[in-house]
Amino acid sequence: MAVTLATKAFSFGELFSCSNRFRIPANQRSYVWTEQVALEFYRDLYRVQNRRPHSLGPIIVADTARAGSYELLDGQQRLVTLALVVAILRDLLPTGALKDDLQEVLCGPKGEPRVSLRDLDQHNAQAGLTSFNGTLELRDVAETEAARRLFDVAKAIKAEI
Repeated sequence: MAVTLATKAFSFGELFSCSNRFRIPANQRSYVWTEQVALEFYRDLYRVQNRRPHSLGPIIVADTARAGSYELLDGQQRLVTLALVVAILRDLLPTGALKDDLQEVLCGPKGEPRVSLRDLDQHNAQAGLTSFNGTLELRDVAETEAARRLFDVAKAIKAEI
C-alpha cells in the first residue's frame, strides 16, 4: 500500500473546527511537559497573540477511517497544552456565549473531545478538559502521573493568567 504525505498550514480556528478530532494512540508517550516548559509555551502564545501568522510547529497526524478523526503522531505536548489553555480560559469566564464557544472548541458540536488523551490518561484528565469548571477540580484524584502533571501545569498556567 502506498503511503502519501500531505502538508497543510491551519489556523487555530481551522484546527479546532468542524468535526476535527485528535486522538493520542497508546503507543505515544504520556503528557510529559513540566510546569516550566508549559509556562514558556503559554508566554510565547501570549506574546504573539496580536501578530499573525505564528507557527506552533509541525503537528503530524495520521488520517483514520472516520472523517475528521486523526491519530496524533507528533505535537501532542503542544496540542494538549493549547487545549488546556482554552479550558482554563473557559473556566475563568462567566456563563455566556464566549464560554459556550470555547466549550465547542474543546468538544466540538457533538460534544466529543477534540483532543483525546491516551486511554491510560484519559479518564480523569479528559474530564478536566471537557467539563465546565473541571480543569482543576480533579487535581487530587488524578490516577496517572501524566494526569497529575497536566493538573500541575493547569494550576501554573491559571496562576499566570
